[in-house]
Amino acid sequence: MTNSSIPDQEKLLIEASPVFFDALLNVIDRCCTGTDRIVILNLEEALPVVETASITPINSKVAEAQALQTVSRYLQVLVDPNGALQVEARANYETEKNYLNAADELAMLHLGWRAPSVHSPNWHRVFPDPWPWPSPVATELVVRTLLDIFRAQGTTLCISYIEANRSHAIDRCTQDCLTA
Repeated sequence: MTNSSIPDQEKLLIEASPVFFDALLNVIDRCCTGTDRIVILNLEEALPVVETASITPINSKVAEAQALQTVSRYLQVLVDPNGALQVEARANYETEKNYLNAADELAMLHLGWRAPSVHSPNWHRVFPDPWPWPSPVATELVVRTLLDIFRAQGTTLCISYIEANRSHAIDRCTQDCLTA
């Protein structure tokens, strides 16, 4: 990192509390006030996959372990060169096992997420106004998504601060998502 006061990684326990909200707001503010930084909010856990046909009484423990698949669920936050705050949540596109069902996707829309499209393969939301206005709103969106959609209460949230690899695609997504 170019700024030694910001860690490369940190962890938070996801909970419905003002302390968690404030900690996450601080994380998003670091992204907004820094330069060329993307914040990745990652939940890596084993999610149950319902495939009981392969389970036999003799090897039930092995079959149970095989029935768990690691699926990376994440959100990411970045500020584009124009100062717009972009938030994305992973969609179902990279896995055969969908972790978002139709009710979850409808709830994402009700929270204000835009559905995956040609502009972004992930659920996304762009806040065009510059910091500090969008930080609390984006934080509320992320917290509601983690708690209500991902049902991640009590899960550890791994936060990574990475250098942004800015491309024309980021600028185009911001402009297209705002006008779509």
